[in-house]
Amino acid sequence: MTESVLLPGGYSATVEWENGGSWQLNHEVRKVDEYIEELTLTLKNDVEAEFPQMTVGFRIPKGEIATRWNVNLHLDKTLLPEWGTPVISELASGAPVFCLINQDGSNAMCCSANDALRRIIWTSGVKEHTFEINTRLKFFTMPEPKNTFYQVTLRFDRRRIFFSDAVQDAFAELGKNPAYVPSVTPDAGFAPLYSTWYSYHKDITDAEIEAECAIAKKMGMELVIVDDGWQSVDGECTYASCGDWEVAPNRTADMAAHVKRIHDLGMKYMLWYSVPFVGYDSRNYAKFKGKYLYTNDIMLASVLDPRFPEVRQFLIDLYCKALKDWDLDGFKLDFIDRLALPENVIDPAVAENYAGRDFKNISQATDVLMTGIMEALKAIKPDILIEFRQKYIGPAIRKYGNMFRAADCPGDITANRIRIADLRLSSGMTAVHGDMLRWDYRESAESAAKQLLAVLYSVPQISVKFNEIPADHQAMIRYRLDFYKKHLDALVKGKFHPSFPDMNYPLLRGESDAEAVSTVYVNNLSVPCDKLAPDFKEIVVNASSVPEVLVNLPVDAAAVVRDCCGNKVAEFTVEAGLSAVYVPVSGDVEFTA
Repeated sequence: MTESVLLPGGYSATVEWENGGSWQLNHEVRKVDEYIEELTLTLKNDVEAEFPQMTVGFRIPKGEIATRWNVNLHLDKTLLPEWGTPVISELASGAPVFCLINQDGSNAMCCSANDALRRIIWTSGVKEHTFEINTRLKFFTMPEPKNTFYQVTLRFDRRRIFFSDAVQDAFAELGKNPAYVPSVTPDAGFAPLYSTWYSYHKDITDAEIEAECAIAKKMGMELVIVDDGWQSVDGECTYASCGDWEVAPNRTADMAAHVKRIHDLGMKYMLWYSVPFVGYDSRNYAKFKGKYLYTNDIMLASVLDPRFPEVRQFLIDLYCKALKDWDLDGFKLDFIDRLALPENVIDPAVAENYAGRDFKNISQATDVLMTGIMEALKAIKPDILIEFRQKYIGPAIRKYGNMFRAADCPGDITANRIRIADLRLSSGMTAVHGDMLRWDYRESAESAAKQLLAVLYSVPQISVKFNEIPADHQAMIRYRLDFYKKHLDALVKGKFHPSFPDMNYPLLRGESDAEAVSTVYVNNLSVPCDKLAPDFKEIVVNASSVPEVLVNLPVDAAAVVRDCCGNKVAEFTVEAGLSAVYVPVSGDVEFTA
């Protein structure tokens, strides 16, 4: 069955559904302003029934459209044919915002859906015969419990504004939804931190953590995340021991005393947990028999079913006890994306008629679980820190997390830059963190600095062994962390402007009321410094591979140049207009009018 809906912009959306049965579809169109429309679709049924598979499609002329954006596209934002690979948004993966972008970086169409819990499959690409961009949103592609009602609102933004402004506006609108009000990030969530993961992986002891933190604090880090391994006696590469969550005695003799020693250094302490895993070797494995979604023989663990109230309570109690017993400051809660049925896995609840479960929908139960965790922890410590990582970074996840980290990309400065730029667009004022930083200690300081410059517009997480890196690497870290703190408002709290998404963001810019910091990642790309004025500074960071940057200044300016370790290496005047300015690789220049 097909129904066309004419929108005020002069184009139409098409709604198709299969096996509709007794379902009735109603639609309502609201014109927000001249270039923004909302389409609300409502499905109703007098009796409980399975949802019909529903597809909403719209076409717009290709025109100048050159690329596309979604937070899960990462390295490939190129246009595809209409039958190209789709992107998926759901509670634990991505977000329901999709943007088509013109050649000049302006928005052609930014479409968003206000359902961040349910799976939506987005396809968008060139229709060869008509040379239009054909976009389709598919709903109810996964088995769901029977229901009588569903409603979703789609927002179509056609304003020709810079694409990142349209994307951030779409996420801001989602954040106004009472179901997706984001948690506030405490100041500590924006502080540089030390992570044990890449430096030690699972082979970590309390003495090593304390030694690293003593150095990290002096370098400007305010927090430590102790990752996987603290609960693992033998450091195995599986999750067989997860589920009991007891401190491995050969790792830490006394967790509370250990955390206190870190606190005495002036640092906060966060601890890693894999939320859904109960390992085959854990004592709790038998306890939850019959309450798993599925098993994973590679990981040697099963995944808890959050639809059981006792499962949710077990996890909430687990974190509350750790928080109180050890005086933690936060949690890195991992693998919540596994709280979903893999493809071709039959829901075990169906055969049991959902016995013992108080929800039929897994995403809804997960939402209740994670909301309960955040509320319980905040009741004990209001400024609790909760870190999640891609891909679980959407509007609903922001309710119960206040630190979002780029997905693992060890050593890959390009991937890290792209991931944090995408996360900045989708995360509002939630703190965005880059993936942990480690590098080859034989690199030059200028080369190692590229790792920190890749995540300059996010919170840096350092994961090196400080007693093994050269002295100039230490000096570089100290300077870059000091630079981050000095320009915090422009870098991570101000207006974020990422240019050329189709070229993997070779130019990033952050602005506060007093200054702008632009970073250029490729050679010979002109950097506009158009806001330079007596009361506004322009800073340009050189993350390219040549010792100069091209800048376009509106007025004559005084320039102060520093190298990657913060040493002043030059001071001169630059005339208005386009100029090639000497800046060492991984250094920066500050312009004042």
